[in-house]
Amino acid sequence: MFVIWSDDLATGIEQIDNDHKDMFRLVNDLHEAVASGREPLHIAQVLTRLADYASGHFRREEWAMQRWDYPGFEEHVALHSQFLDRLAILVHEHELGSLTVSQNTLDFLKGWVVEHIAGQDRALSEFLRKRLGASFGGTVGRALPTVRPGADAPQAKPAEADA
Repeated sequence: MFVIWSDDLATGIEQIDNDHKDMFRLVNDLHEAVASGREPLHIAQVLTRLADYASGHFRREEWAMQRWDYPGFEEHVALHSQFLDRLAILVHEHELGSLTVSQNTLDFLKGWVVEHIAGQDRALSEFLRKRLGASFGGTVGRALPTVRPGADAPQAKPAEADA
């Protein structure tokens, strides 16, 4: 396994943690595809799945940040945008045949995902814990919208008691 989930990375919000675990799985799928010499089309498809999944996940996080007035919203969104831009370039270059996914690319993806979760996402979860109290994980989880790849921006669920 190239990147391994650790409970040390858990945010305490089940849906977000499950998203993160799925992102780990996609990075591992990409690593496996590259390591086993899979055809370029398959590698491009895995890259695209990762980009689509990350986009949906980021929209869910960003919705929560807006919903509970996270002060680090703009910086966090900028990091998401930079990552998605980088993924879009990787997908495009790979599809054109001008990029072979290298170990450096895999290391970048692994490092970015782990560091982002351990840093920015952990800071977000700590903010939500302070803002919403001990039941923050359930409160956020119940409110989080479902986002499918390629879907419009998430819609708010009916408001529940805000702390």
